[in-house]
Amino acid sequence: MKMPILSIVGVWLVLLALAWPVQAAEVAVQVENLAPRGGVYLSPMWVGFDGPQFRLFTTTDTSTPSAGLTQLAMQGDASLLEEEFKTAVPDGVQGVIGASRGSLNAPNFAPGAMGKSTFDLDPGTNRFMNFAAKVYPGTSAFIASSSQIEVFDDQGQFKGKQIITVLGSQVLEAPTPSNGGGATLPGVTFDPVASDLTLPGAVVARITVVPEPATLFLLAGGSLMLLRRRRRTSLK
Repeated sequence: MKMPILSIVGVWLVLLALAWPVQAAEVAVQVENLAPRGGVYLSPMWVGFDGPQFRLFTTTDTSTPSAGLTQLAMQGDASLLEEEFKTAVPDGVQGVIGASRGSLNAPNFAPGAMGKSTFDLDPGTNRFMNFAAKVYPGTSAFIASSSQIEVFDDQGQFKGKQIITVLGSQVLEAPTPSNGGGATLPGVTFDPVASDLTLPGAVVARITVVPEPATLFLLAGGSLMLLRRRRRTSLK
């Protein structure tokens, strides 16, 4: 007797689901600037996934950013931070997310602008995420993850959609070097009220972490078939 096509597909999904912890997973990270019109801009955002050996700060105190994070806070340039991450985490995954093409002053994030990138991750070695971006018009203002964000649990399972909202009160300042201030955005005018991050309720950014549809389908399909198999076993 031939096995129904749906059963064959189900078995395939189960096998893939069982192999999930050692399979690569596609995860999308979306960045949105939530500042009002005339408010702050963000540089392209650096994100890194590791195991979790990497630290953006040299101590547990967020007043001590690494040299690479300081450069990002001053200049909006993530190149030194990328080198630090590559040296510390040879099997890490990293990237820089810019605003979508056509956005005002892209790849910088103007108020209301969005950008998205997809990353191929190993759930075993890329469990945690860090992020960082410069905030304009501040001389050395920046946002960064003060602690690592767990994307996969210790079994390699995706922990679910995560939304990180960064408030104005969470904007940090890097120590300013004696040789001058940070980069600016020529031609951009900031409204003194809209860009005031000390005002109650001021919001800077939203970072959303989700699995791509193919990964979500794999998880959902595998889980459904496993559930059906258990149900049939219990009825025997």
